[in-house]
Amino acid sequence: MIWNWLEFGCVWIAWFGLTGFCVIAGRSDLIYSRRVRESVGNLLLVIFSFTFVLFAVESWFFIYPIADARIYSKTASRWGYKYWGEKNSFGYRDREYTRDRCGSVPLLAVIGDSFAAGWGVKDRRERFVNLIRDALEPQMETVLIGDLAWDSKKELDGLKAYPCKPDVVILSYYFNDIFNEAVSQGVVAAPQPTPAPKLLRPLVDHFYLFDFAWTIYDRRFGGHSGVVELIEAAFNSKEVWAAHKQQLKDIVKYTRDNEIKLITVIFPVLSAVDVTRKFAHQVAEVFVEEGIKTIDLSSELSMYSPRQLVVNAFDSHPNEFTNRLVFESLSEELLKLKEESASRASEPPARFVGEM
Repeated sequence: MIWNWLEFGCVWIAWFGLTGFCVIAGRSDLIYSRRVRESVGNLLLVIFSFTFVLFAVESWFFIYPIADARIYSKTASRWGYKYWGEKNSFGYRDREYTRDRCGSVPLLAVIGDSFAAGWGVKDRRERFVNLIRDALEPQMETVLIGDLAWDSKKELDGLKAYPCKPDVVILSYYFNDIFNEAVSQGVVAAPQPTPAPKLLRPLVDHFYLFDFAWTIYDRRFGGHSGVVELIEAAFNSKEVWAAHKQQLKDIVKYTRDNEIKLITVIFPVLSAVDVTRKFAHQVAEVFVEEGIKTIDLSSELSMYSPRQLVVNAFDSHPNEFTNRLVFESLSEELLKLKEESASRASEPPARFVGEM
C-alpha cells in the first residue's frame, strides 16, 4: 500500500517537473525567436494544462477507486488495495478464527465465491456474512470460507480443508460455479481481456483513466460473449450440467456424511434476474430433491431494478442493499438456528477434522 502511494507520487512529480521545465524553457530566452518562443510556450502550456487535468482525473481514480467485475483491471486492483482489507490466516476476507476457539460455541460457515466474500462492498461489515454473524452472536460463531472466482469444487475443497467442522453451512451459489466445468469441456471459452494495442499499452498499463476507458471499450466492442450467453451455453450442455449436478450432490453428500446442516442461497444474474430465473430454478431443484433448505432469490430480487441491486454499472456483484436482502431472506432460518444453538449448549464440543 505504501509503495502504491510512492509509485503514484514519484510518477507524477517527475511528469510535472518535466512538463514545467519545458514550459519555462519554452518561454525563456533559450529560444531566441520571439514568435517561435511564444508558439512553443503556448503549446507547452496547453500540454501542461492537459497534464494537470489528467492528474486530477488520475487522483480521483486513485483516491476513489471504482469496483469492476473484471477484477484484473488496474482500477479494480486499486479498489482491492484500498477496500479488500487484510485476509486471515486461511486467506479469506474475514476476521481470524483460531483452532482453539473451535467447539466453544456452534459454528456456521458461509461458503461461496466473490458474492460471499463481498467484492464491491467497501465495508465488510455490510456483507450478508457479517450481518449473519451479528445476528447469531454470541450463541453461534460465523466464518467465511470462500474467495474470488471459486467454483463448486473449490468451495467443497475449502470446506473439507477447514480445521473445524461446522455445525451449519450456508452455500452461496452463483452461476459462475458452473463455468470452470464448461471451460474444461470446451463448451465456453474462459473470458479473457483483449490486450490494448502496442501504441496504447504504456498508457493503459500505467494510467487509471486509460485502463478504465480501455476496459469499457473492450467490454462493449471486444466481441466477448455476455454473461447470460455463457450461462445459457453452460446449462444447455447436457454433459456440463451432469458434471456440475454431481459437484452439487458431492457438497450435499459431504455435509450429510458429517452431520452438517446445509442451507443453500441461489443468486440469479442481478442485471438479468428474469432471464436467468429458469437456471436458478434448475439449480434449486437439485437441492430441493435432496431435502435441503433452499432459498432461490430470483422472485424477491425481481421486484427491484438492476441499478438497485448491483455495485455499479461496471460491476454486477451484489451491493450493500442486496446483501441486506439476502440476510433478511435468511432471517427465519437464522432464528431457528439461534434457538437450536441455545438448546445444544450442553452438547460435547465440535470435533476437529481428522480427529478420531
